[in-house]
Amino acid sequence: MLQPTAGAVTGLPGSNDSAGAAAAGLYRLAEFRQSEASLQVVLRVVRGHLLGKLWLLPPGKFVIGRAAECQIRLAVSAVSRRHCILCVTEKGASVRDLGSRNRTGLNGQTIQAERQLNHGDSLSVCGTTFAVQISLINAYDLFDPENVSYDDFDGTMSGPPAFTNLLR
Repeated sequence: MLQPTAGAVTGLPGSNDSAGAAAAGLYRLAEFRQSEASLQVVLRVVRGHLLGKLWLLPPGKFVIGRAAECQIRLAVSAVSRRHCILCVTEKGASVRDLGSRNRTGLNGQTIQAERQLNHGDSLSVCGTTFAVQISLINAYDLFDPENVSYDDFDGTMSGPPAFTNLLR
């Protein structure tokens, strides 16, 4: 693989002519787009009083609970103040119960220790069930106006696969 350089790009056919300059520009754009890609976790409520609500979780730590300082707040008395924590990194996502009274469920099983989250998993917290969606999103493509359109006729949005998957 070619390595990015601060100056001219070398090693491309015709790098001294206009075609080579164009290829170098495309190479730099491809490198930029690759470096901007990141893991995106989406939690969508599929059962419970917040049905349909979703959270987009970039890399970081997110506490689910009923306390005001929780990033994902479930105002239900059965939910502990700090019920569980989701950790999202560039390499994946995991969930860990924080000693809650009513426990955290993953795919129908109560979890005792930190567990990896996978695309399609079902996360349960006291009657609220989240569908877990995990994808690699390229932020440049996601927000490029040429890649996202809004159809006034039927009110739908379309775009690159990563964006369209978030809408489902």
